Amino acid sequence: MSKYKNSNGIKIGDLVRDSYDRIGIVVGKAATPDSLWLREQGDSKLRGLLKIDSDTIPKYLYEFWIEILPLDGGATITTADLVSHNFGQVTVEAYVYAYNNANASAKNLLEMLPIYCEYRKNPLATA
Repeated sequence: MSKYKNSNGIKIGDLVRDSYDRIGIVVGKAATPDSLWLREQGDSKLRGLLKIDSDTIPKYLYEFWIEILPLDGGATITTADLVSHNFGQVTVEAYVYAYNNANASAKNLLEMLPIYCEYRKNPLATA
């Protein structure tokens, strides 16, 4: 059994609401950040992961970290357990919206998802 938690059943390609209440697409597993990065975050939920559990190990080390590209642009990492809602697999329409708002780096990540083939067939696609 893995030590990492993913109680929300988050998968790459899911449409989720992140800890900042933004809707975005999960594009991959993220590396576990260091404690300094966590201390600098404005989100108290993320900073709360610095607490020590009963094994004297910070909670954030046991979390399943994911990278999310919000539909309106940008990128973030968070834990699967801090995702407030999982809408399931992203729709072509939501993917088109995200792709059209993404910068070049984010488009590269989005193009790795299987739904990219459907996106290329969509008449709303601008690229």
